[in-house]
Amino acid sequence: MVNILRHASASPVVDEQAMQTFRDQWQLYSKLVDNDYLSHEAVRAVLHRELVTDVNRPFRFLDLACGDARLTVAALQGTPVIHYHGIDLSAPGRDSAQRTAKAE
Repeated sequence: MVNILRHASASPVVDEQAMQTFRDQWQLYSKLVDNDYLSHEAVRAVLHRELVTDVNRPFRFLDLACGDARLTVAALQGTPVIHYHGIDLSAPGRDSAQRTAKAE
């Protein structure tokens, strides 16, 4: 089972313009991930290795700031995950995450 959604925030956003830019400019963040500028690939590899070697039973995975979920979904391949729940502020990211999770 897969859930990708945004939970309403109870606290005010400090910089609404910056938040709106983040929500609307998903392709910019995607380029950072595509080019591995923030070492997302290394994090994916460590997560996968730890889940495969240390988790010996079915588990549920909560992904805060899931983005488009592509690296998390890749990290979960070959693990006993039974449920993935992703949360993100970006609507384009969540939409892409839905497609990514359904494709797997």
